Amino acid sequence: MTYRPTVSLRRFPAALFAVLVLTACARPGGMAPPTEIPGISGLVTTRDPTSVYSGANGQPELCISGTTDSGPAGCLKPAISLRGWTATAKRGVEYLVSGHYDGTTMRVHAVHRWDDAKDKRAPDWGDGQNDYRTRCHAPAGGWRVLRPALTTSRQIDELEFDAEKLPGYTAFWWDFSRTPVGGRENDPNFATANVMVDHDVAAARAALRKRWGGALCVTRSRHSRVEQQRIFGELDKLPGLIATSAKWDSVDCLVIADDGTLQAWADRRFGRGYVRVTPALSRLAR
Repeated sequence: MTYRPTVSLRRFPAALFAVLVLTACARPGGMAPPTEIPGISGLVTTRDPTSVYSGANGQPELCISGTTDSGPAGCLKPAISLRGWTATAKRGVEYLVSGHYDGTTMRVHAVHRWDDAKDKRAPDWGDGQNDYRTRCHAPAGGWRVLRPALTTSRQIDELEFDAEKLPGYTAFWWDFSRTPVGGRENDPNFATANVMVDHDVAAARAALRKRWGGALCVTRSRHSRVEQQRIFGELDKLPGLIATSAKWDSVDCLVIADDGTLQAWADRRFGRGYVRVTPALSRLAR
């Protein structure tokens, strides 16, 4: 089993979108978020393969937020009403759909049925992946084991729980990228423990050195976990919000569409580059 950080689910509405429990904050003196989903001029397309099902009124809907996991097939909300859809949608079948979007409805222009066996384009799947690389530069002489007795599989299993008890803890992950080709999976001799705290990096490093003798990288996050909840509360109010995903020290926000309005608001509200707004519908290149 390959180790990854602890995750929790956060979706609006509920669906499978992994969220790393990390950091963020709302700066004082900000502004209210936009209240309408931005319309996009010209042709747009779904970023990822997407299901299409009939809504309550029989109108076909593009399941831009995902689908129900049980019971009758249907879209999670928000979904996009489709005009000009002529195909017969089937459960388990996904499509790349392009058309004109006015903020509520898409007038279908073209439909491509996705086939995993034939389509080689790697789907983005909502842009929610994290970078598991170590954030620290290698020390003089390179990464090495300092205390073999504290560099074992037991520490691999337990160190995350020790890190979570640190004052100001915000994130933890293992980096096994130094493992040689053909090496043992999750080998503690090639593991780098990565920890983020919102203050006193030196104290956190000293505490962890009592529990872990291998490579260790402790860095400071810009914001605390309490501040994270504040920013999520504000992002929940964004029109067309699908999901929020906290990365190591930034936030991804998946929305139905954005013509730049939502990103500009986020940059002004939280600081440029801290919140990245990703639209599920993107403008087709001419």
